[in-house]
Amino acid sequence: ASNAYKCSFAMEVAGDLNGGKACTWEDKYTIIRAAFQRLVDSHSSLRTSFCERRGQPVQKIRSPGSPVDIKVVEEEGKGGARSRWQHNDNSKNLLLQAIQSELEEPFDLET
Repeated sequence: ASNAYKCSFAMEVAGDLNGGKACTWEDKYTIIRAAFQRLVDSHSSLRTSFCERRGQPVQKIRSPGSPVDIKVVEEEGKGGARSRWQHNDNSKNLLLQAIQSELEEPFDLET
């Protein structure tokens, strides 16, 4: 396992995601996850993993609809409630630490 194949990014989602209807944090997550799911479903290379069988690499392509893993870093508001991300140095540092931690995890071609 290596982290050579890893790339991470962060994005802030703002604007109309739900046809003008109000969006909760959970609604935004559901909408974004569905968009990534459609992207992965339409590209078999994004659903491909490799395992070893009898000393030889074997390609395995998961079927469309296989769950997409999206990690979320959220800022906690008062009382643990989800709040709008605050643009300050502390929030930025927390996000950068989460990204760095993820990048340090080895990439597993089998999953």
